[in-house]
Formats: sequence, structure tokens, C-alpha cells
Amino acid sequence: MYDSPDSDKEDIEFVQKTNVDITMPADRASAGFVGRLKDAGARVYVHTVNDMKGIRRLHRLGVDGFYTDFISENEVKTSGDCVSLFGGNRVGEPSFML
Repeated sequence: MYDSPDSDKEDIEFVQKTNVDITMPADRASAGFVGRLKDAGARVYVHTVNDMKGIRRLHRLGVDGFYTDFISENEVKTSGDCVSLFGGNRVGEPSFML
């Protein structure tokens, strides 16, 4: 979905047909769209998030992980309110990607 011209509806239909996971730009992530993608069976990853405010927003939206250039995993883990976001690598827990 980096530069996909497809609508949200088309992307959701694609997920339902193919069982793929989705990576999208942070500005495309909304509660409704993330929720519909997850309901369709996708894990949702967002790029590129380089501030804790953005990470907190994505956490509230329910994304499964994010890509960052500058924030360390330790910064996220010790930020307090996002610590549960990165508790390990168990099934169902979000991913942290540098």
C-alpha cells in the first residue's frame, strides 16, 4: 500500500481474497480502516513513525507493528504507556521494527 491507488474498500477486498498482511503509511492509518483490515484477517503495520506521539496513536488504533528510523525499542518500552505494546515476541503481540 505504499503508493496504492486503490480505495480502502478495494484494499479490504484484496485482503479477504489473499490473506495478506498490510503495511501502510502512517497518515493512512485510521481507527476505522485499521479495524476493517484486522476484521478481514490482516496484520497491520505502519511506516515510518519517528516520534512517541505517533507510536501512542498507532497503539490506540490497534496496529500490529510499525517501522521507525530513530526510536529505539528501549525508548518505547520505558515510555510507560506503550510498555504493553512490546512485551515480547508471543503470538498476537505487536512488532517493533527498526
